[in-house]
Amino acid sequence: MISEREMVEVFGKKDLVYVDKKRLSNIIFLNETKEFILNTGFPYLVNHFRFSMDFEPISKDIQIGESAMYLGQLYTIGYESASQVIGRKIFLSEIGLDKNASLSDIGKKVKILGTDDFFLFHSEVALSSRICIDLGNKCEIVSLNPNDLSIYFFNSSIQQLASSLVSYSKNLLLGENFEQGIEDFKEELKKLDPKALDNEENVWVGTIQQLIEDEEGY
Repeated sequence: MISEREMVEVFGKKDLVYVDKKRLSNIIFLNETKEFILNTGFPYLVNHFRFSMDFEPISKDIQIGESAMYLGQLYTIGYESASQVIGRKIFLSEIGLDKNASLSDIGKKVKILGTDDFFLFHSEVALSSRICIDLGNKCEIVSLNPNDLSIYFFNSSIQQLASSLVSYSKNLLLGENFEQGIEDFKEELKKLDPKALDNEENVWVGTIQQLIEDEEGY
């Protein structure tokens, strides 16, 4: 299992997000999983993935709300950015929020400020897929589309998610040879979490494909 030290080495301590332990007070995890979540930081921004570690029930999501009541075992820990602009060119500090604010935090703030002046933030909340931990399915990590509530597999556990993010960053964001980085990442992912690559609709499969298309200029 990946360690906090490795997360710090790859992403830097100041760029890691940690859960507020009060958020976990009413959520039942295996002890090993809970200890990992409490002691391990996640990067607030890795390419188009953003992590907030908010552990908000999906039924409380400001955009999805009660339409997802039947998905009550899902808790958000981040999202796949729809714009990929926020955090790079436009910052959450512009609306008075910390860089690791959750989508619900952003949505509530934009509701106060007005969507016309902060359209990109509003779009981020409306269109970004939620990254969730699924307590009803062995604590798998999934991605939830806010439009049709379709669910896509990400990783088999939050520990394997952390390991995958480290491998992704080392091979593709910090590596020098793109083609070799792709191959190395896929090989490592097969060892870290074989299920992550076994369906073309899985998040990591789509991420790899998008990277290849971007590199080829599509």
